[in-house]
Amino acid sequence: YNATDGSGNKADTKTFNYVVDDFVGPVITLNTLDTVIHPVNTAYYPVQASAADNFYSNTEVSLTRTSNVNAFVLGLYSDDFTAIDGSGNVTTRKRWVRVVDNERPIINGSTMNVGIFSTVDASSGLTMTDNYDAPTVLRPRLEVLFNNLNTYEEGMYTVTFRVSDLSGNMSLPYERTIWVSRLFP
Repeated sequence: YNATDGSGNKADTKTFNYVVDDFVGPVITLNTLDTVIHPVNTAYYPVQASAADNFYSNTEVSLTRTSNVNAFVLGLYSDDFTAIDGSGNVTTRKRWVRVVDNERPIINGSTMNVGIFSTVDASSGLTMTDNYDAPTVLRPRLEVLFNNLNTYEEGMYTVTFRVSDLSGNMSLPYERTIWVSRLFP
């Protein structure tokens, strides 16, 4: 800058240097919700995020992902994205991944034949399976919904069971038929 007044006096010249630079970080788009619900024991294939910048093209913006997702253990995990533009501006964004058990356990068994006046464990021989919890975890959670078993009188009886896993998923009711007869030991 320079100036001269009406009398011809000149001011000292002042020079100002301006640096035009980019101070705005890239914008990361997750391309999913901020929290993703993922079923346990299924492979996790993350959706790739994308990044855009106010100045640099997509080829001049690096986007990396780190993740601690374990799709075989219930819990809350994250995919962490970092975008860096050509000016070194850094943006981070997190996608939460909740690994959940949302499948019901299953009860299987077969008809029982028991002798009259016998002592019977109506759950004996039942198998309980689940996509996450072990049978030893399910067994204590087995409940009886209906029972009309009478081992003092010959006939056909039923006992209806249900089991829940540790995630609160309930099995469908399983009805077991029990035959009480003098013919069975």
